Amino acid sequence: MTDHATKKNVTLTVSFDVDQGTNSLSFHFHSNDHEHPNPTRGPYAGEVYFCEGEVFHLKVKGGGKIDSFCGFQIVDCCIVTRPKVILVGPGLKTRHAAPSPFLQVLGACYQFPLDFSSERKDDPEKNLREVTQHWKRTLDVGYSRGQWEVSVTLTVRIERGPLHDPDIRVFHFDPEGTVGPGDGE
Repeated sequence: MTDHATKKNVTLTVSFDVDQGTNSLSFHFHSNDHEHPNPTRGPYAGEVYFCEGEVFHLKVKGGGKIDSFCGFQIVDCCIVTRPKVILVGPGLKTRHAAPSPFLQVLGACYQFPLDFSSERKDDPEKNLREVTQHWKRTLDVGYSRGQWEVSVTLTVRIERGPLHDPDIRVFHFDPEGTVGPGDGE
């Protein structure tokens, strides 16, 4: 097995606007080699497509108006992977994917340890602030192929300034995910 320096890194970026009315997270999944791990055609179109042996990173972005958004704190963040059937048919024993595509995760639910670094970017001309929290750890994608329903749920404490109580919001998303050999086109 190769070390982290030579493995392909993939990053899931989830984002929200502090003033949005819905609880849906926007998400973007990208890789360090600029290949797009979200196929738009073929059998895996619209899924998060992991390749065997990748190193998974997480970023959380929150944005809002500078005059009403100071920053946010992640209260909790978890990923839930619900395995799908990978083998079924007459005379065959039904098989499901492993509980999680990640080697460090034994079950279907993984609570991300709250170990994030933070950076802030302000655009005064547009009165916009973006805070990005980078998870300092990683997960390794395993070598067992399969499909999962993938959900990320995030609770954040939004700081709006000294004259306002913080807002506590829950956001989520749930695409499907697949682990394959890297031919997800």
